[in-house]
Amino acid sequence: MKTIQRRTITPEEAKTILAKCNTHNRQMSQYHVDFLASEMKHGRFKDNGDAIRFDVNGNLIDGQHRLAACVKSGVPLVDVIVVLGLDPDAIDTIDSGKKRSASDKVHLRGYARSKNLAAVARMRLAYFNGDISATHKYSDLEILKTIEEKKDVLAEAVSMADKIYNSPLKVMPSVMAAVISLSLEYSREKTVEIVDKIASGEDLTAGDPCLMFRKTIAKHVGKWDRRAFFNIAASGFNAMFSGKKTRKLFASGVNTTLFFAPVFVGCFASNAVE
Repeated sequence: MKTIQRRTITPEEAKTILAKCNTHNRQMSQYHVDFLASEMKHGRFKDNGDAIRFDVNGNLIDGQHRLAACVKSGVPLVDVIVVLGLDPDAIDTIDSGKKRSASDKVHLRGYARSKNLAAVARMRLAYFNGDISATHKYSDLEILKTIEEKKDVLAEAVSMADKIYNSPLKVMPSVMAAVISLSLEYSREKTVEIVDKIASGEDLTAGDPCLMFRKTIAKHVGKWDRRAFFNIAASGFNAMFSGKKTRKLFASGVNTTLFFAPVFVGCFASNAVE
C-alpha cells in the first residue's frame, strides 16, 4: 500500500538509507552529488516537491543523489516528501520527462532573449571562477541571480554582440556578449566606440588593434572553441582599450590561458599582446 510522508532526513539517516536500501538503482554520478552538495552548502538547494521514493520491497528508487549530497554537505533534507510502497517498475518512469533548462526558467521570469542571457550569464560565472571550459556546472539559481543583478548590462551586451554578428564578422554571439558585458562595466563610453569600430570596420589604419582584431576573427572564424575565442576577444578589447599600435593579437594556437583578473581591478586596462 502506497503511503506518503513529510519528514526531515538527517545526514546520518541519509547515510543509513544509502547503505541499506540503495541496492536496485542506476549508477550514481559523483559529479552530480558534488554539485548538489555545493548547492546545499551555499543555501541554493530548493525543495521543489520531488519525493524520496521507495518501492514495496523497501528499495530506494529515487533520491540517491540528494541523499548522498545530504551526507557529503552535512545539510539535512528538511520537510521532504517520502513515498513508500511503489511498484518496483515505477523506477522506469522516473526522470523521463523533459528537464527545464536555465533559459526556460529565464523566459518564465519574463526576460526577452532568454537563451542568450542564460549563455552570457554562464560565461560570466565561468570567467569570474577562472574556468571558461564547459566542464563546470552552474546552477540555474546562480544563472538567474547573475541575470537579475546585471540585467541591464547583459541586455546591452547581447544587443552589441548582435551588431557585430550582423556585420560580416560571424563570431560566437554569447562569448562576444560576455566579453562586452565585462567591458561595459569597465567603460561604457569606450565599449560603445570599440563595438562600432569592430562592426563597421571604417577608418581603420595599419597597426590599429581593432583592425588586427577584425583580421584575426575573419581568418580564424569557426576554428576556435569557446575558451579560445573568449581569450582572443578579451585580448582584442585589452589592446583596443590601450589605444596602442600593435602588430598582432593573441596567438590562439599557442596559448589559450584566460585573463582571469576581475574587471574592477582593470583586466581591460593595458594587456595588449604584441
